[in-house]
Amino acid sequence: MDIKLLEASRTGDIQLLHQFLAENPLLLHTLALASAENLLHVASIAGHVDFVEEIVRFKPDFAKEMSNDGFSPIHIASANGYLEIVRELLKVDPRLSQLKGRDEWTPLHYAASRGRIDVIREMALSCPESVEDVTIQGETALHLAVKRSQCEAIKAGGIG
Repeated sequence: MDIKLLEASRTGDIQLLHQFLAENPLLLHTLALASAENLLHVASIAGHVDFVEEIVRFKPDFAKEMSNDGFSPIHIASANGYLEIVRELLKVDPRLSQLKGRDEWTPLHYAASRGRIDVIREMALSCPESVEDVTIQGETALHLAVKRSQCEAIKAGGIG
């Protein structure tokens, strides 16, 4: 991946993204072939919701792509509690909250295990059946919240 483009996604520089796309309209399609980690992963890690919105507008399929480590952009945003990014990604497909990653953990599993109450609520509302999804160990989001002592998530989150 181009260093300048990677830096644009880290810093959330939408103008630079537009400049690159003006120079090469097929850039995002080319990047999709070059690397398992895409700009949406990087922007999700950095918490840049505006950059996420732009990438999703041009290449919504990036929302479903897994990194080499088994994380999609919504797994990353959920684990970090980036509610606005989660909302943007759920606009692509509400079922992204059920996307299985490493050890068959879903984004909801990460949110529940870390007590990300607002993210849990958003996912449970957008895809109610996601609360029934289980990890490779057979654990639901509720199990993980209990296991990790996330009492507030259990009370307020809509997973139990």
